[in-house]
Amino acid sequence: MAYHGAGQLGDAIAAFKQALVLEPDFVQALYNLGNAQLFQGHCDQAIETLNQCLTLDPDYAQAHWNLSHALLLSGLYEQGWTHYAWRRHPNLDIQIYPYVLKGTAWEGHPFPDQRLLVHFEQGYGDSIQLDSEYPDQVIWGGSLDAFPSGRHQIGPVARFAEPRQVLWANGACMIFRREMIQDIGLLDKNLIFLASDSDYSFTARARGWELWCITAARGRHEHGASGAVADPFIQNLKIKDTIYFGKKWLTGDLYKDLSFEKHDAKTEEQIMTQLRQALI
Repeated sequence: MAYHGAGQLGDAIAAFKQALVLEPDFVQALYNLGNAQLFQGHCDQAIETLNQCLTLDPDYAQAHWNLSHALLLSGLYEQGWTHYAWRRHPNLDIQIYPYVLKGTAWEGHPFPDQRLLVHFEQGYGDSIQLDSEYPDQVIWGGSLDAFPSGRHQIGPVARFAEPRQVLWANGACMIFRREMIQDIGLLDKNLIFLASDSDYSFTARARGWELWCITAARGRHEHGASGAVADPFIQNLKIKDTIYFGKKWLTGDLYKDLSFEKHDAKTEEQIMTQLRQALI
């Protein structure tokens, strides 16, 4: 585990295999080996190893969870979603499914005279986001300026009837294509609190991907929490993110081509003035 934690996956795999030579039915070693193989992107190997683990311990929730990722990444969706259902198991070591929902889960049967609660749980597409207090009002239905803070298209729900292409997607609820992630990589680790959504969106568009607002998908957004300034630690993260995003994007022609702000081109001095104002 020390090798794995340090990112030395090759050494970790060798150690886990050696442990299994000494004790072939060592469940934890099988789980750790399958997990390391998954991290390396060897999904076929991970599937075989994690299935061996579950043969010995069929109720190992974490093994089911990791196996679901290996299966889904391999395009084996029916099997993958079956194991993915273990995300709600109480013995899962990490909190994947934080919602506490009362009642019985729907399994496809008719439910006359009853209501069915349907909700998204994780989030490249984006859903429109409804105000939690005024659900007939959209607080994100598309994006405008990205800097120094994101400006959204807002208004009555009736204005957002059709799917539309957007400049950048809002991080409160995004859906990514696996092929896109494989093409452009993961989010920029230098952005912690702000701008990671617009940064990733511009990166995707620069590589030829399209972004769409899927207006049939809707979620209620407890708007304003990330805008609070009460916590000095969070405020410091925002400042660092703002500076990093500005240095990365605002002074180049690529950003002007991709952003809403191309309609109001600014000089470098104006951009730096914006940066200073964002820190107030």
